[in-house]
Order: sequence, then structure tokens, then C-alpha cells
Amino acid sequence: MNINNTMKLVFFIIGAGIVVSFFTIIQLNGLMNKVDEMAQVRYESYQTADELRQSSDDLTRLGEGVQYSVSANFHRSM
Repeated sequence: MNINNTMKLVFFIIGAGIVVSFFTIIQLNGLMNKVDEMAQVRYESYQTADELRQSSDDLTRLGEGVQYSVSANFHRSM
């Protein structure tokens, strides 16, 4: 193999490496966007779960208050 063919081979390999790197970067960028979207969905899910827990706690306190009030009125009327 002469020097000219060797240099062509080296430049071809370098060019192929650049093209592969370019497509890899594009794919990684797409995956990073998906990860960001998934993180946003996870955050919104945690937020919704916290709101549901708070609503459940509020309803439990309300139910306990009504039960205490009804029980107190029942015992007073006897």
C-alpha cells in the first residue's frame, strides 16, 4: 500500500467517525428530551399524589369532626 492510499484510508476512517459521532449526538439529544419529559411527568405525578393525600387528610378530619359533633349532640339529647 502506498502512502496515498494509506492517507485516503485514514481520512475515510476519520470521516466515518465524525459521521457516526454526529448521529450519536443527535440520538442522545432526543433521549435527553425524553428524559426531561419523563422527569416533568414524574414531578406532576408526585404533585397530584400529594394533593390527593392532602384532600384525603382533610376529608378524614372533616368526618371525624362531624362524627364528634353528632355523637356529642346525641349524648346531650339523652
